[in-house]
Amino acid sequence: MPRYTVHVRGEWLSVPCKDSSKTIRCLGKEALRRYIKNKPDNGGFVTLENVTFYLRRCKGLGLLDLDDKLEDALEDNEFVEVVVEGDVMSPDFIPSQPEGVHLYPLLTRIVLEAHGLKPVSLKPKEGLALINGTQMITSLGCEAVERANAIAKQADIVAALTLEVLKGTTRAFDSDIHRLRPHPGQVEVAFRFRSLLDSDHHPSEIAESHRFCDRVQGLNSGFMIAHCTAAALVSENKALCHPSSVDSLSTSAATEDHVSMGGWAARKALRVIENVEHVLAIELLAACQGIEFLRPLRTTTPLEKVYDLVRSVVRPWMKDRFMAPDIEAAHRLLVDQKVWLVAVPYIEKYRMEHIPESRPVSPTAFSVDSISLSNFSIHDHEDHPGKHNES
Repeated sequence: MPRYTVHVRGEWLSVPCKDSSKTIRCLGKEALRRYIKNKPDNGGFVTLENVTFYLRRCKGLGLLDLDDKLEDALEDNEFVEVVVEGDVMSPDFIPSQPEGVHLYPLLTRIVLEAHGLKPVSLKPKEGLALINGTQMITSLGCEAVERANAIAKQADIVAALTLEVLKGTTRAFDSDIHRLRPHPGQVEVAFRFRSLLDSDHHPSEIAESHRFCDRVQGLNSGFMIAHCTAAALVSENKALCHPSSVDSLSTSAATEDHVSMGGWAARKALRVIENVEHVLAIELLAACQGIEFLRPLRTTTPLEKVYDLVRSVVRPWMKDRFMAPDIEAAHRLLVDQKVWLVAVPYIEKYRMEHIPESRPVSPTAFSVDSISLSNFSIHDHEDHPGKHNES
């Protein structure tokens, strides 16, 4: 008997299906029925019959035809997602556009109704501007920019957690080092690392445990299959970053301008961002699993808060298990910027309090002052070889 894993409003439901000849719509209704049954208030739905919903694949977000048969459209144990139209609790929904199929009228109607807007009466040439792809390019481009900005900020937090569990050094983020190359972005990233890692603000038992260790990097990596997944996504991004403009062609027997390929560029950009989100979701899970191996030692307060957030949706690995739902749960935390929201109060508190950076010195390290004094004495002796003999 085939079984499908269905994502509804942040919850994962296992839905068996005795008859695989039923439609995708039946699977969606059964998933919603099970979701409503588990909620005291029926999840806010009055009746299931009045709910308009879509189904899409979790991988690739491809929109499914509700009238297709399960046996034709899905494989056993495939992961799908129910998105309720007009439901603010459902994940962000942008219908996939199959090649050659225009969904602009449907998408435009959904967006206008959701925001209480009415269609605009168009003037000459304005209609062409709306249907030639510029609105799609702009909308996808804007989403890509917003999601790129969000994932870039959270990447610093995930990287700090990874550095901590690998018992890496924090000296590379010393403010004196970064003032030598005053690039604003680099300075800000180093600041965020200092605000999250071991300091007088937030001492870390993990950092203290290897204070004077001479090893460079904690020898086990783990998460081999997840690592392969992340590597595949990064490799895919390399191909997606190939400029779309090189495919530009003139149209209408060379009487019209070259086509910008902007729509395809925007779609690729958004896919690149989504792949980056999944790569960081995998790294976030691996870093939190690394924390398990270092217990009972605790990391800094902000990174412990990030760990607690992840553990609220993903349990630790005691043995191998299917990782796709866990990766998707971590991905949702990043898309919703919850990792950033947990850590940013501590980053801003660190910024406001202006406590000087602590720079613990290893017992075996040479100080700059002692080296300078030693060099001065040697040079002084060389300049005046007979000075001591005269006395």
